[in-house]
Amino acid sequence: MLLSYIGDRKQDNTADKTDCVLAFLRGGNWNNDTNAGVETLNLNNAPGNTNNNIGFRCARYSYANIYAWLTRYGLTMCHSSVSKNDYWRYSVLRVRGVYAPLSFLTCLRKNPSRHVCVGEWVLLLHTMNTPTYKTLSSFEHLYYAYRRARKLRKSKRCVLLYEKNLERNLGTLSYILRNKIYTHGPYREFVVRDSKKRRIKAAPFRDRIVHHAVCALIEPLFEKRFIYDSYVCRKKKGTHRAVKRLRTFMYSVSCGYTRPAYYVRLDVSKYFKSIDHDILFSLLCRVVDDKDIRSLLREIIRSSCDSCVEGRKKGIPIGNLTSQLFANVYLNELDHYIKEQLHVRYYIRYMDDIVMCDTDKMKLTTLRLSIVRFLSETLLLSVHPGKIISAPIETGIPFLGYILFPRYTRLRGATVKRCMKRMKRYNHIYARGKISLTYMQSLFASWRGYAHHAQAWNISQKVKNILYTRIGD
Repeated sequence: MLLSYIGDRKQDNTADKTDCVLAFLRGGNWNNDTNAGVETLNLNNAPGNTNNNIGFRCARYSYANIYAWLTRYGLTMCHSSVSKNDYWRYSVLRVRGVYAPLSFLTCLRKNPSRHVCVGEWVLLLHTMNTPTYKTLSSFEHLYYAYRRARKLRKSKRCVLLYEKNLERNLGTLSYILRNKIYTHGPYREFVVRDSKKRRIKAAPFRDRIVHHAVCALIEPLFEKRFIYDSYVCRKKKGTHRAVKRLRTFMYSVSCGYTRPAYYVRLDVSKYFKSIDHDILFSLLCRVVDDKDIRSLLREIIRSSCDSCVEGRKKGIPIGNLTSQLFANVYLNELDHYIKEQLHVRYYIRYMDDIVMCDTDKMKLTTLRLSIVRFLSETLLLSVHPGKIISAPIETGIPFLGYILFPRYTRLRGATVKRCMKRMKRYNHIYARGKISLTYMQSLFASWRGYAHHAQAWNISQKVKNILYTRIGD
C-alpha cells in the first residue's frame, strides 16, 4: 500500500495510489508565536507563554498544496475566519464525503470534525474515487442512507413502521445486500396534476434507503463529469441559479443588449418514459467499475418499465431518487456532444429543457437539427415538435416558469393562472376549517419567494387578496 508522508515526503511505491494516504499534521503550542515556522514543531514551550498562536499545520506544505491534496481525496479543511495565507492556522479535518467517516481511524469515526492532536497520524482511506460494494452494504452506510431517506418524512406511516424495528431492519437489509439476494419491491402509483398530468411511482421505504445509499456512493463520480451548465438535482444548481445563468448568457451574447441575438429552445418528449434501459446501463458502467454495484444498478433500472419498443425496455419512475441521477447521466452525453463537437458556448440544460443562444439564426437552426439527430440516433429520444421555439431574445425566453426579457423578468401567464386557481381552492378549504391560518401564511410566503425573482408586485397583491378573502371576514 502506498503511504505518502506529507511532512517528510517519503513514499513506498508498493501499491497503487488509490489505496490510502498517511498524513502527518505538525503544530506548535496554542499560546506560542515565536519560532512558528512551517517546519518547526515547537512542542516545548511553557503553557504560561503569553504569545498567541493557533498551532496545527501540515509540515513543509503550503496551503495551496495541502488544499489540492485534500480535495483530491474527497476531504476539506475547516478553519476559523483567517486569511488563507495563514495555512498553519488550519487545525481541523472534516469529511466532505457522505461515507468518509468510515475512512478514519477509530478515534475519528464517531466525530470526524474533532481537533487533531499535535503529532498525530491520521489514516485517510481513498474511498471517494473508488466506491466498493462492501461500503455500500455496510450497516453504517445504510444507516446514513436511512437518515437521508426519512428527512421531511418522519411522520409518514411507512417510516414509523420501519423505525419500529430499525436496527433489525437495517441489519436484514445489510445482510441481503452482502449476500447479493436483493430484489426491488413493488411501486405504489398515484397521479399528480400540476402543469400537466404525471404518474408518480413511489418505492417502498426499504428500497428508498437503497436508492439513497447508491446515490451517495456513485454520485460524486458523475458529478465531476457533468458540465457546469447542467442544472437540476445537483448542489447549488437549482431553478433560480439556472435562470440567473441564462440571464448572463443573454447579456453576453448580445454585448449588453446592443446587437441582435437569437435563441432556440427544445424539450425532450416524455423524457423519463423514453429512457432506454440498455443505453442507461452502459453509460453507468463506463464510470462504475464494481461488478456488484453494477448488478444492483441493473436491478433498480429493471424495477420499472413503461414500454417495450422492438424488444428494448424503456422508462424509469419519476419518484425515485436514482431516477434523477440517471436522467442527468443519460443527457450528459448530449451535453458533451454540444460542448465538445458542436462547440456551442451559450448552452444551458435544466433536465430535459434545452436553451441555446447565438447571434447567427441560421447557425442555431443547424445546431437544432444536429441535436435532434443525435438524440434520435444515439439516445433514442425525440424532441417535442410543439415545444421548439426559435426567436430573438428581445421577445423573451420562456424558461422554468419565467419569461426572461433583456432588462426585466416576468412570470408566465400559465404559472400565474395555475397559482390563482390553487389559492382559491385553499381559500375554500380554509373556510371549512380544514387548514390553519399558519398554513395559509406559509402558502403566500412560498408564492412571494417565487415571485420575488420577477417584476410581479401587482400579481402578488392579487394573489394575497384572493388568499385572505375569507380571513378578513
